[in-house]
Amino acid sequence: MDCTGARSDFKYNDKYVDKEDAYRHSKWLSFMSKRLKLAKNLLKETGVVFISIDDNEVAQLKILCDEIFGENTFISQLVVVNNIAGRSDKEHIAQAHEYILIYEKTNQFNSNGLELKDEQLKDFKYNDITGRYRLQGLRKRGSNSRREDRPNLFYPIYFDKTSNKISTKENEFFDCHIIIPKLSDGSDGNWRWSKDTLEKKKDFIEVKLSNKKFEVFEKVYLELDGIKKTTKMKSYLIDSKYTTDFATSNFKKIINDISFTAPKSVELIKDLLLISTNSDSLLLDFFAGSGTTLHATMQLNLEDGGSRQCILVTNNENKIAEEICYERNKRVIKGYSNSKGEKVEGLKNNNFRYYITDFVGRDKTSKNKRKLTELATDMLCIKEDCFNSITNDQLQITKGIIRLFENDNIYMMIILEEALIENAVEIIKNLEKPVKVYIFSPGQYPFTDDFEEVLDKVELCALPEAIYKAYKAILPKKKVNEYGENIEDSEEIELEGK
Repeated sequence: MDCTGARSDFKYNDKYVDKEDAYRHSKWLSFMSKRLKLAKNLLKETGVVFISIDDNEVAQLKILCDEIFGENTFISQLVVVNNIAGRSDKEHIAQAHEYILIYEKTNQFNSNGLELKDEQLKDFKYNDITGRYRLQGLRKRGSNSRREDRPNLFYPIYFDKTSNKISTKENEFFDCHIIIPKLSDGSDGNWRWSKDTLEKKKDFIEVKLSNKKFEVFEKVYLELDGIKKTTKMKSYLIDSKYTTDFATSNFKKIINDISFTAPKSVELIKDLLLISTNSDSLLLDFFAGSGTTLHATMQLNLEDGGSRQCILVTNNENKIAEEICYERNKRVIKGYSNSKGEKVEGLKNNNFRYYITDFVGRDKTSKNKRKLTELATDMLCIKEDCFNSITNDQLQITKGIIRLFENDNIYMMIILEEALIENAVEIIKNLEKPVKVYIFSPGQYPFTDDFEEVLDKVELCALPEAIYKAYKAILPKKKVNEYGENIEDSEEIELEGK
């Protein structure tokens, strides 16, 4: 996964741990540890995880994440002001914030910037043939700004006022002004750029007369070579659009007939996605709550033309999956009437599938075998992003033992019985797009010879290891008929016409 969120906006029931329990932190950490280890395994090498947390466990969680992800993968601990007025339920301090811990999978993660705000855009008040720009002093400020800190960055800049040109070479101009970096106390400072960089980027330099002395500035363009200027996200987030009140108000516009407290802000999650994802990233929120992450993903795709995908995972405590998470995003996609009765257009270029997980028994029976293959089929559809089920006369003959799905680019065929491979080949002969084939088999025989007639359009895929092991573990024991031949137990589906 490109990006994983450990918690969206729902406080799960933790009453099974008493507040006076001396081991309450240990129990909570044990609960989180399993999930975070799984999250790390799911992340791409370029991926990043965001974990929303309050004061109660933030210290313990930081230590746990350092252990699981590694201290060197820690990116930041954001402070989000989610209640500007502060909550009155604390005795001494009005609590106004929560935290978001950010860890990367490896050092291969690259962050994006956020769009500039209106106040920042006002700074780009100059124009030239390249476009709008603002001025930033070339003299180094802050730490390491003294000459002795970086001696190689102290050098004179020669400015020819007549031609409005600069150089680092002493004899390039006949008559020029010499500009050296000076600190406010009059001592020598240094520049932000080396001599070589300055020579290469002369076109990005502007010299202005200020208080009877020349100052050197860098021209920072709003857009250059088609790339717009952005800004880094700050470690503290203060904006009314990030607050719980703002999020609750927007949530009630979508679902006003069900009470729900403390949803996350779509704008907050959207900004986290902006800095951490590409246009085609796959996201996972495994404490999905009211489904804010999916809503934010769809909204961001609409705004920047992306094709991000999102997986939500949640339990159904207090029917949150059915009545909140699913219902909210269904309305966001299809459209809805807000609390004022006004029609809100849906984000119709999206689709949303809802799966319920279930247990498969350990007993080696055909019933359990069929149930596992049915549930595994859903997982393979997700894996291949291939959901549209195809039916035809030939598939009807196989009574669901051959399943066929398609998307715009491929077909996916799932064969639940080896005996039906010959039937599958006949079906594939009439298909026009490439076909990925999965075969449920107790062994790992490749079946290449069986598909020889259609190998030009078939890719034979191995079952994911977890599915294969589970399938093999519950295969019914073979029975022997009166002729000494192996047969399945009596629960096995018989093929029509056999």
